[in-house]
Amino acid sequence: MKFSSPYVLALGLVAISGCAEPVKFERSLDEVVQLVDKEARGPNYGPIGTPRPPQAGGDLFAFAASATEKSPSVTAAEMRRAASEARIEELRRAFRPQVSMAIEQTQTQQDILYSSNPSFAGNSSKYTTLDTTLTARQKVLDYAASADIASARAELVARGADLMVAQQDALDGMLRRYIGSAEALERFSLANAEVAYYTSRNQSEAQQVGEGAMRQSKRAETMAELARARSDLAVAQADYRIRVDSFCRMASDVACPLPRAVNLSRPLPRPEPLTEAERNAVANSPEQQSLKGTLSAALREVERARLELRPRVSVVAERSRRDRGGSLFDGSSLTETTDIGVLMEWDMYTSGRVKATKTRELNEALAIEHEREQRLRDQVNDLETAHAALAALWQNDQALQAVVTNRAQGLSALRLEMDAGSATEVEIGMAQMEVVRAQVLRQATRRNYVAATVARARATGALDADVVKYVANILSDGQLSTKAYR
Repeated sequence: MKFSSPYVLALGLVAISGCAEPVKFERSLDEVVQLVDKEARGPNYGPIGTPRPPQAGGDLFAFAASATEKSPSVTAAEMRRAASEARIEELRRAFRPQVSMAIEQTQTQQDILYSSNPSFAGNSSKYTTLDTTLTARQKVLDYAASADIASARAELVARGADLMVAQQDALDGMLRRYIGSAEALERFSLANAEVAYYTSRNQSEAQQVGEGAMRQSKRAETMAELARARSDLAVAQADYRIRVDSFCRMASDVACPLPRAVNLSRPLPRPEPLTEAERNAVANSPEQQSLKGTLSAALREVERARLELRPRVSVVAERSRRDRGGSLFDGSSLTETTDIGVLMEWDMYTSGRVKATKTRELNEALAIEHEREQRLRDQVNDLETAHAALAALWQNDQALQAVVTNRAQGLSALRLEMDAGSATEVEIGMAQMEVVRAQVLRQATRRNYVAATVARARATGALDADVVKYVANILSDGQLSTKAYR
């Protein structure tokens, strides 16, 4: 072998580099990211189980933006979209020149068993042949590969829509947790009022028992209700803290706003009628765009299967070099060859494989279309359900406003009667508890109204900053939040 050949030197360098870094298949994700692309975005999850302490003055809008951006689901969708972009570039570059090199070394042992022209050098020889080939290939025509590019572009549209779906889901999940925390606050508020009432009533009845005006057995009922109210208060407080901690785990780089209760003094907007434009918006929602993109990609796969029987044309240029050692009958030689030609490949008969592929791809496309139709029906149903709920809840809120007003007026009248000596502290406490009960009932109605508003926006893929600000505006009563979280 002649090591002066540049091809042989290249082979030696490849061999040395391969020995310097043996191939391994046990690398972790971080190792592969560093090996392939050091600028790639690897996993970066926030702390789990150690939420940032909530703050009463935290900004819900900033928290929502951070929770959406840092969501692993959103990051995964971004990575899938980036992978689709790379897939398009991968397929496009297949139509650019492809250069490869092949080096083959052959050791030949030749033994002459019989010859009419005997050799004076003996009957055995050994020589080496080194073949080096440099090939450049330019794809000119490939219908199936072109269909692959079209399919990848449709897939990119679907992955972009998936990213919007992930962002909507992350924001929806964050708002649901925030609104759900208000439900625990409502139970805490009612239990707190019940504890106050039954404590006052228990003290009054204890005095009556001491004076002999009431039997102890009658007082036992009040003591049982007081114990039950204290238990409800502890359970509601623990539930609120659990929900707040779960909410705060969604983002760790900004202050977590302490969830608040529904504010009864804020005006509740009258629900807008459901318009045809809003129904049509469902058909253009991120979920529908994703399924349409997936369907388009599946249809391109059907086209690819059909075009697989078309000819493929490439231009091929080869530069070959053969270094052959001498044998018994001829001397050594060194030859170089240059070949330039057009290569046409045509699969003319595949035993039904292509037909089966077309059938499979077509049925997959039809399945996606049926799935899209079902998803569209579900989204329209969600939209109409949310709208119907908004209308009923708004009417209920108006009715409960009168209930709260009447309860408050009754409490005021009782206080005047107490000043006149015709009402007791126990009656005042009971009236106060009924006012709180009516307020909590109205808060629950308003909370459900806010949840239905979020669901209506989610059905059309319209969750945005305005919806977050709307939620923060209605859920803005922080009187009991700090006390409940302790």
